[in-house]
Amino acid sequence: MSIYRNDPLAITIANVGAFSAKVRALKPGDQVGIRGPYGNRFELKGKNVLLVGGGYGLVPLSFLAAEAAQAGVKATVVIGARNKKDVLLEKDFEQLGCRAFVCTDDGSMGARARSPEVAEGLLSKEKFSAVYGCGPELMEGALVRVSRKHRVPCFVSVERHMKCAFGVCGECVCGDRLACAHGPVFSSEELEGNPDFGKTFLDWGGKRRRYTDPKQP
Repeated sequence: MSIYRNDPLAITIANVGAFSAKVRALKPGDQVGIRGPYGNRFELKGKNVLLVGGGYGLVPLSFLAAEAAQAGVKATVVIGARNKKDVLLEKDFEQLGCRAFVCTDDGSMGARARSPEVAEGLLSKEKFSAVYGCGPELMEGALVRVSRKHRVPCFVSVERHMKCAFGVCGECVCGDRLACAHGPVFSSEELEGNPDFGKTFLDWGGKRRRYTDPKQP
């Protein structure tokens, strides 16, 4: 679930569970309650930025790309997905004036590569003022390492299970940070040395688990 645009407010919701199924069943004119916003947000830095997304993480990056276009900031985007049918918002980014590079795990659309790999290729050829990432945490961890290698500031939106959203339940803990209260956007400097980032997380029941799927986009 992500904010797609803010004026008017538009939210994208993937149909993956009980709540999203009920939202999908709503009809025009039905009412929903919204609280927030909480936490921080991406802040544009410089005039040439690289946006790197995987899966549903492309939605908030589309919002950021729209802000970049409005501010006169050049934006390049890497669109990562598992396969062709999962590629999101390519036309949206192009309409915003972004250069868009598509990559898929199986090569069914664009390059057969992971988004951090494509990002590294771009960083090795061009000077960017900052890198912004949103997607699976393993992808974000790789992106932080790539950005650090090329000495470019990097900011990622860390997605963890959030129940309260204002720092009480501790479900979204990441090291000594809470994604809801201190994030969800963190700089690579803030995440350096974090014992949980890209390694472990709390599931919905509060049990600590390890990230074990190397196939994430």
